[in-house]
Amino acid sequence: MKRVFCVIIFLGFKFINAQAPELFQYTWRLESITTDTDSFMPDSNPDPNTGTFNYIIFYNQNNGVPYYFQFGVYGSVLGENLIFSNNQSFYITNITLLTGESSLASSFLINNFLFEDQTNNIIYNPFTYSFSYNNDLIYLHITNSEGSVATFYDNFLSSEQFLEDNISIYPNPLKDILTIKSSDVILQSISIFNLQGKILFNCDDLGNNQLDLSSLPQGMYILKIKTDQGVSVKKLVKE
Repeated sequence: MKRVFCVIIFLGFKFINAQAPELFQYTWRLESITTDTDSFMPDSNPDPNTGTFNYIIFYNQNNGVPYYFQFGVYGSVLGENLIFSNNQSFYITNITLLTGESSLASSFLINNFLFEDQTNNIIYNPFTYSFSYNNDLIYLHITNSEGSVATFYDNFLSSEQFLEDNISIYPNPLKDILTIKSSDVILQSISIFNLQGKILFNCDDLGNNQLDLSSLPQGMYILKIKTDQGVSVKKLVKE
């Protein structure tokens, strides 16, 4: 049986891009965009045939591809090469409206929230973000440099519970080989962080769902498992 070995990153590696894991964990549905002069609220029940699915998804850095986000499905907005800083903010290097019939939400996002001057590619950088909670919903609030706010939401209880029920790791504590068992989800990548937030390990070729962590020093770590249904975060102890 083939065993896939992934690279252990040295403890001294500096984790330059600091972002909140929640940003990448959910598929965020647009609730509203508010500016000084205008506001937008999408149709709560959009017609599926028009492609106006008003969701934003943030994608983690992978195989050299920078962080980016995509808003919408058909005629979607692509924010490329996101650069994160330590105070929950990011810069967008480039914005593209992908081929297709643009939705009202995509047009408003482009013209009123993302671009200060679309002709000269001047973007409302930087963008700060924060989270709030209400019952079983988690809200993402993104604010541009002019103070305009775009608010998104997702059901965090159902998402977290689903992943908790469908992903398990063992043994934990472990000595060398870690096994990740999953059902009803597709594993995409695994990252390991120390308690200071530095990334020590990354693997996007999971093979038989076993990882050789024998060279990882003893201690407690955070295991981030990215799946097609979101991100599961677990504590891992190495003996």
